Amino acid sequence: MKTTYASVVNAIIRPSRDEYDLSSLGPTEFEYQGVAYQRQDLDLKNKRKLTLKCSHFRPVGKDPASLPCVVYLHTSLGSRVEALGVLHVLLPAGVTVFCLDFAGSGLSEGDFISLGYWEREDLAVVLDHLRSENASRPIGLWGRGMGAVAALLQMKEDSDIAAAVLDSPYKSLPDLSKELAKRVANTFDFLLNQIISKVIAKSVRKKAGFELMSLIPIQDVESVHTPALFAAALQDSYISPLHAEALVQAYGAQVKKIIKFEGDHNSPRPLYFLQEATRFLVQAFTK
Repeated sequence: MKTTYASVVNAIIRPSRDEYDLSSLGPTEFEYQGVAYQRQDLDLKNKRKLTLKCSHFRPVGKDPASLPCVVYLHTSLGSRVEALGVLHVLLPAGVTVFCLDFAGSGLSEGDFISLGYWEREDLAVVLDHLRSENASRPIGLWGRGMGAVAALLQMKEDSDIAAAVLDSPYKSLPDLSKELAKRVANTFDFLLNQIISKVIAKSVRKKAGFELMSLIPIQDVESVHTPALFAAALQDSYISPLHAEALVQAYGAQVKKIIKFEGDHNSPRPLYFLQEATRFLVQAFTK
């Protein structure tokens, strides 16, 4: 049982960290489809006084504050390097792309992640920064896994988000932790799983400083009215597509949809999904 709960705890607060060299982000100036772009790297401090490593991709010669912006929010195993996978669809659409390493991820400070709890606060710091440059600039969110949960939690408190792409969010961390424990322990014994769940919650509280049992994104989601495109990978063995399906059904916005595709939690997303997600965001920006 000790091995079981330790592996689940690590999956929640300390999975493998994506450590990379800054060169992995590519050149600071580059050209795509005949247009010159640049990447500005910057540091922000979150409320816990941890340094967040961030990057802002934007066209050369234009004031980025005058253009819509998409904030890309990475998975639990990822970093801002993930954002490179959406630049080729977002930049030509006339939007800038802001990305960050959440605290505990990539090159940012911090020892643990929280699958959305502390990451929502990191996102709030980014939004404050962007709005300080231009409060009227449309901002959209594109989150995946942990990043999608952080986006959804922020949207419950922030009605000024123009639209969001929510790829593979979970509906409830208590439910997800139980699913992970069942999978690792290979047992459906109710009492054993209850014991494991309590041990997991206690360890998460002690190490990462948040209450696992309180992290339930589906709670009060009917009050969120931000247009949202949900997504799920059909072979996702980490966060079942059933989570996204439940969330989109409960979600309160009139403009909402879900796209499902082949793949697992960390597999590359198909081009048609990336293109549809970009159209969804741009349409919201122009309204």
